[in-house]
Amino acid sequence: MIYVRVQDREGFRIITILVDVVQFSNYEEVFNKIKGSISDMNSLIVLDLSKVKFMDSLSLGMLVPLLLYTRRLGGDMTLVAPDEKVKELFRVLRLDRIMKLYDTIDAAIENMSKEGAEDGL
Repeated sequence: MIYVRVQDREGFRIITILVDVVQFSNYEEVFNKIKGSISDMNSLIVLDLSKVKFMDSLSLGMLVPLLLYTRRLGGDMTLVAPDEKVKELFRVLRLDRIMKLYDTIDAAIENMSKEGAEDGL
């Protein structure tokens, strides 16, 4: 069973994936757990992948619909991915062009807050 931890902080919903491998065999369950944790009441999402050591390309592909879902709710999503292998996969697949990656939750919240202030939110 796949677990996620959800906490709210400073107007952001932090969703931490609590498994070290996300791949074909479990990505659908991970997707459903993450999507179920997003609400229109709290759609500024920091998706914490700090415990994830490996994601296959199919699993990374699930992040795009989650990003679009949060934007349809009027929010946004950023990622925390300190693992170099995971970051490299984002770069190779060019997902780092549409999703921002940070090394820490604090950095993600700080930068999303700045962007929101600049956008007049």
